[in-house]
Amino acid sequence: MSGGVSLSVRLNYGGPKRLMTVAYAPSSTSEPKPMIRLANRFLAESGFTVGSKIEAEYGNGIITITKKLS
Repeated sequence: MSGGVSLSVRLNYGGPKRLMTVAYAPSSTSEPKPMIRLANRFLAESGFTVGSKIEAEYGNGIITITKKLS
């Protein structure tokens, strides 16, 4: 169905927020690719430990990252 209705809800989890900048990803091609790097203690405090499986869902201007249960 084209031309459908879209609903957007922004959630506030009450946790810390960081203003970050999208950077260039290292690449062997001449075409630049955007990269967001997340590496901080807030990942571990939110349950994202090394080896955790995650799901990234992409939308228009939003990315949601969810930890998957094993």
